[in-house]
Amino acid sequence: MPWCAQLPPGCLVAMEAVPAPITGPEAGALGLDARIIAAQLVTPPIDCKAIPARTMPTMPQPSVKRHRAHRCTLLPIKSIEQQSTCVHTLREGIKADRTACINRIRAMLSEFGLVFAQKTCNLRQALPDVLEDASNELNGVARLAIQRAWDNWQELDEHMAWCDARIAAHGKTNAQVHQAEQLMGLAPGWA
Repeated sequence: MPWCAQLPPGCLVAMEAVPAPITGPEAGALGLDARIIAAQLVTPPIDCKAIPARTMPTMPQPSVKRHRAHRCTLLPIKSIEQQSTCVHTLREGIKADRTACINRIRAMLSEFGLVFAQKTCNLRQALPDVLEDASNELNGVARLAIQRAWDNWQELDEHMAWCDARIAAHGKTNAQVHQAEQLMGLAPGWA
C-alpha cells in the first residue's frame, strides 16, 4: 500500500484475486482504479504480463482448447457490501449437504427394500410413516440411524430457510438486487 500511495489518482492497478478483497478497497480509497486479474490467469508466465496489464483494459488468456488466445477483461474489485453477500456461498454448501443427506437416507431405506419416487417431496412425506411402521423390515438400529438422518435433513432445511431469508432481506434493501429480481424468470432472492 505504501507503493500504491505514490501512484497518481485514477491509475489502473491490477492485482491477483487473493489479496484483492483486502487491498482493493484500500487502493480505491487512494483514488486508484483497482482491478482483479482472474485467478486462472495468475501463473508464472502470466505474472510477468500483469505489469503491462495495468495499462491495458484486457490481457490475453491462454485457452485450454487448441491453445487459442482469448481476451479477458480485468474485473472490478468487490465492495465490502458485495463481499458480505457470502450467504449465497453458505446456501450452496448447505444445499449440497442436504442433497447428500437425502441420498444417504434413500440408500439406507433401499437396503431394506423401501424405495420411493425420485422427488424429494415424496420421500419427505413418506419418511415419518416409514419410521413409525413396525411392520416394515427396519430393525431398531436402522430406524434410529434413519431418524437421525431425518433430523439432520430438517436442520439443513432450517439453515436453508435462514439463508433464503437473509438473501430476500438483502434484495429488499439493495436497489441493484431489487432491480435484477424484477427480470422475467428470475426468482426472488436469486439475483
